Amino acid sequence: MVPYSFGSGTIIVKGALKMLGSITNRGLLYSVGIIVNRIIPEHWFRFRIFRVFELAPAAERRSQGEQRSVASASDELSFRWCQTDEDFAAANRLTYYSSPQESIAADAPKSACLAIDWAEPVGGVWLAQQCFDESDLGLHFQLADDQQWLFAAFVAKSHRRKGIYRKLVNHVLQDQSLRTFASINPTNKASIAAHTPFIRRTAGTCVAVRIFGWANCWATAGLKIQKTDAGNAIQISGEST
Repeated sequence: MVPYSFGSGTIIVKGALKMLGSITNRGLLYSVGIIVNRIIPEHWFRFRIFRVFELAPAAERRSQGEQRSVASASDELSFRWCQTDEDFAAANRLTYYSSPQESIAADAPKSACLAIDWAEPVGGVWLAQQCFDESDLGLHFQLADDQQWLFAAFVAKSHRRKGIYRKLVNHVLQDQSLRTFASINPTNKASIAAHTPFIRRTAGTCVAVRIFGWANCWATAGLKIQKTDAGNAIQISGEST
């Protein structure tokens, strides 16, 4: 029998507190979903509920004092739209994004923006035009000419809690002429909090499930679903709230 030590007890307590803090920040249902997705192989089963939001620059929605708070990140922070293979490689690495080769939207136009702190890329975000696929759910978002899809937004752990993420998203939204949409799991408390300053309206809510080769989804008004041979195609309509 291995003798108990205060050192091992401290490690257990710290681990439990860390897990509890993670569940509290993320939300219980979202944390359960993460565990289920880690246990069950992706090609067997996937389930997700998400809301589609139209986003707008924070300056359009916040008071002057709140705007100063959004602008409080490092003075050395700058942003750069990816132009070179090196920039796109940095965006891929930072956001853990890789375009699926067999996806319908694999060849759709995409752009990426980097957050640069002291000449080092520390965050990135991607935008898709024309269409975007959630391949693991069998979903295909068909975007109108004046729409684009924001996805794979991420900031390195070493640079979080500094306001960098909000400044990055705000910069991207201010620099765009297209209407920008994104999907967020409503049980992900942290993500909802991070994006609340940018939410202009709720376009709709969708529930999607895939079991082996079968996939289906249900959506509220504002999201139109069309069954196709390739899966479920979703279009974002009007100004529903």
